[in-house]
Amino acid sequence: MTCLGIDRIYLYLEGELPDSERSRVEAHLADCPACRNAVEDRRLLLEASAEIPPLPIPENFSQSVMRRIFQERIPMRDVLIATSIGLSAMLTTMLTVFIWSGQSLIDFLVGINHTALSSLQSFFINCAKLFKLVLLLAKVLRQMGGFLAEGLARLTSLLSPEFQVGMIGVVMLASAVIFHFLRKKHLIGDRI
Repeated sequence: MTCLGIDRIYLYLEGELPDSERSRVEAHLADCPACRNAVEDRRLLLEASAEIPPLPIPENFSQSVMRRIFQERIPMRDVLIATSIGLSAMLTTMLTVFIWSGQSLIDFLVGINHTALSSLQSFFINCAKLFKLVLLLAKVLRQMGGFLAEGLARLTSLLSPEFQVGMIGVVMLASAVIFHFLRKKHLIGDRI
């Protein structure tokens, strides 16, 4: 039998295992000191947690939490007032620009329509380009990750484990030294 997982240890301690499974676990515990220690540690943890008194919960605890999560709704009257103020400001601005420009109403509306449509067209074209760029970048990164994983797999098959551990140590030491000097340079730069 393989060593016990944490879930089986708790099922064993809580008496939720079937009798056949329980006898196999007990036989394994007789032979495996690591699992015996793990079971004893979990038993002590369960006993300690059983001795903790329950926390008193206020009467309206759930309601107060829900009130904090979901703030009171804004009345529809306030929403309508804010919307009408915004629309009025927009129409006033458009009317001011129309009067100031000296154009006819048709020319002014055609100009606004043309500007809005060209802005939307430009926005959607840029979104499509960005999406295509993101997809291309993801594809390149996936390929680079595959090449890197394949290269590391080949490299580790060629090098002895002792050499690999030594190289990891050297890289970690070099990273720590570089980090230390960059941090020191940054702190000195802030003082000047």
